[in-house]
Amino acid sequence: MRRCQQCCRSLESELLSAPVLGESYVLLPTASASQSMLLLQKLPATATTPPEMGESGAFGEDLYASARYNLSLQQQHQQEQRRQQAQRRQKLQQRQRRQQQRMKDSFTATGRYFEAHVGHASHEEENPEMEDSMVAVPTYADLSHHVQLLTTQQAHCAGLPVTTPVCKECMDGMVTMIDGQAERARYEKRCFTGFLHNTTSSTAHSEDIEHIDDKIRFYENELNALEESLKLMESEREAIAQQQEAMNEEEKALIYEEAGLWDQFNGLQLQESVFQEIRDAGTAQIDTMERKVASAKHLNILTDMFIIGYDGAFGTINQFRMGQSASLALEWNEINAAFGECALLLQTLANMVGLEFSDFKIVPLGSFSKIIRTSNLRMEYCLHGSDQQNFSESHFNLGLGAWITCLGQLMAFVRARDPSIRLPYKVAKHSIGGYSILFLKNKHKEWTKALKYALTNLKWLLTWVSARGYSITTSSLVTTTTPSKAAIAFAANPPVMRNSSSKQSVVIMEHFS
Repeated sequence: MRRCQQCCRSLESELLSAPVLGESYVLLPTASASQSMLLLQKLPATATTPPEMGESGAFGEDLYASARYNLSLQQQHQQEQRRQQAQRRQKLQQRQRRQQQRMKDSFTATGRYFEAHVGHASHEEENPEMEDSMVAVPTYADLSHHVQLLTTQQAHCAGLPVTTPVCKECMDGMVTMIDGQAERARYEKRCFTGFLHNTTSSTAHSEDIEHIDDKIRFYENELNALEESLKLMESEREAIAQQQEAMNEEEKALIYEEAGLWDQFNGLQLQESVFQEIRDAGTAQIDTMERKVASAKHLNILTDMFIIGYDGAFGTINQFRMGQSASLALEWNEINAAFGECALLLQTLANMVGLEFSDFKIVPLGSFSKIIRTSNLRMEYCLHGSDQQNFSESHFNLGLGAWITCLGQLMAFVRARDPSIRLPYKVAKHSIGGYSILFLKNKHKEWTKALKYALTNLKWLLTWVSARGYSITTSSLVTTTTPSKAAIAFAANPPVMRNSSSKQSVVIMEHFS
């Protein structure tokens, strides 16, 4: 058969990469049992044949002789391979070079041999004396290249994987060889079936029977042991099943407990959310209250309680006018109410700064306020008057004199605490700013101005006390000589007199004198 150059190189590399056998076994096409006997007779004198094999090539009545012989051949082959493995490693390179040179010389002859072998493969099944059974026979390391190439092809056909490219002609040849081997295997199967049929009809040898009985007893004992093991395994399986049932019950209990825990967890989460809402609401309320407190800190309750201003020529406190005018006569109820507010404001300021008036005590009673003299003979003066009390020794004028005296004491106390403060109007006996505070006939204009100046000083004192941060519970203060915050506050924002009717404000003093 003609092959391509690529196939030749592939077979050459396949042969070079194959392990080199020493005295080992290779597969050769032989005949059936009789032909195997003939091949064994051609072995060298050193080769030995099995004692069970007769002259005809059969193994006699021993049914296991063939199997034992094949097993011995395999063991011998394995031992020989292990022994020669070390030698093959050392001589491999030399043998490969020698085989490569030999293959180059005889490659053409190998191609002709392969074609002749494949061409006659289809006619081998017609030859009854040459049946292609594979028998292991001993050989040597210097086998010809043709036999090695044939061995490689047979090995590929027997199942060795092809790792190199093969052309179509070579593949067709190997397929033909495989078909021939399959047909020969079927033929041998028919021969062995007939042989077994003939041998089973004869009477078995007594030794074989005893041997078989021993095997039967051995297998029975092994069966009994396996049955015992099976019973033990069954009992273990039942115990495991019981354990599994107990674990299933425990799992159910754990699942029920887990469900209860999840319910508790959900309830706690709900309570936590409710508490968080309550906390957030409380926090919001606290923030609101803090803002209110912060805004309330900037409020001045005194300035909200006592609003001092003016209305035309009249000074006002909490919208109550003070004074008299020829063009406009005021009701005494309004004037008396204004004096009540002035008495309350003066006493409140004195209490806040910790001042106790000497010789006098103010009793604020609204429109019927009064002043009590505490020195010498105790006397009680009124701070509410009428048109008939326009003489100097009236109780109303005596009360006005006592009230302006208390205002002067408060002004002196404040100047002692803060020397930097300068009030706009000075108090001297029963006059303020050069105008008498007494209510006399035909001097209503001067009396109205004096009351307006007194309200102006009260406004300044109210602002000073508020700026210093006094509280109602304050009893005493430490005298300071440095400029106070009140002075700075006065310089930055001087008090004003507000007009309740025209909604305008007039600065009564821009700077301290």
